[in-house]
Amino acid sequence: MLQKPVVVMLTLLLAASAVAAQADDQTYDAAGDFSLDSNPNGVWSYGYSLTLTGDFTLYTQSGTVTFGNPNFSSWRGDLSPAGDGTPLAVQNTADTTQQGRGANLDPGQLALHPGEEGEVSIVRWTAPEAGTIYLGATFTGRDNVHGTTTDVHVLFNGTSIFDGSINGFLDAASYTDMFSVLAGDVIDFAVGVGDDGSFISDATGLDATITLCPDPS
Repeated sequence: MLQKPVVVMLTLLLAASAVAAQADDQTYDAAGDFSLDSNPNGVWSYGYSLTLTGDFTLYTQSGTVTFGNPNFSSWRGDLSPAGDGTPLAVQNTADTTQQGRGANLDPGQLALHPGEEGEVSIVRWTAPEAGTIYLGATFTGRDNVHGTTTDVHVLFNGTSIFDGSINGFLDAASYTDMFSVLAGDVIDFAVGVGDDGSFISDATGLDATITLCPDPS
C-alpha cells in the first residue's frame, strides 16, 4: 500500500503533467493565420483540385486586390478563361464588412471560391506532430447578389468525413469532430461549384479552427 506522502507526490506529478500538456496545446485558425507571405504558410496551404479527391495543387499567385476590392487579399490560380482569378482563397483584411462584386465578407473573414472549370478550392491543414485534434468548421454563403450555391467538405487524408451544401446568402453548414492524427496527416476544407454546376456567385466563408493536443512523450 502506498504511503500518504507518495500518493500526494504522485497526485501532484499527474496534475503537473496535465497542466504541461495543456500548455503544449496549439490552436490553429484558418482565418486568423491567413497570410500572403508564403504558401505553404506554416501548417496551412492554399490550393485547388480538379476533383474533390484529386491531386492538390498549390496556388502560386497572390494579390491584394480581389474582385475589385483593395481590402480583399487572396491566393489564387488565375486558371479561369474569363481571367477573374478563380479558384481562390480570399480574406477581407479591413475592420469593416466589405463588398467585392457579389462577395460580402465580414472583417477578417476568410472565404473560398471554386473555379470556372469546376476546380475545387481548398484550404489544407497539415499536422505538425502526432496527437489528438479538436476540429470545428463552419461554411457560410457570402454572395449577397445572387446567393451562394456550393458543395462543401472536410476531408481527412483524402477521404471525406463531412459533406454539405450551401444554398443562399448566409446559409451555413457546420461540422465538429475529435480524433487522433499522425505527423503529416492532412485535413482539407474544400468548396466546389455545387449542384447547379456554376462557379458564378459562389463565395463561401470558412471559419475553421483546429486545436492539437500532442501525444505525451
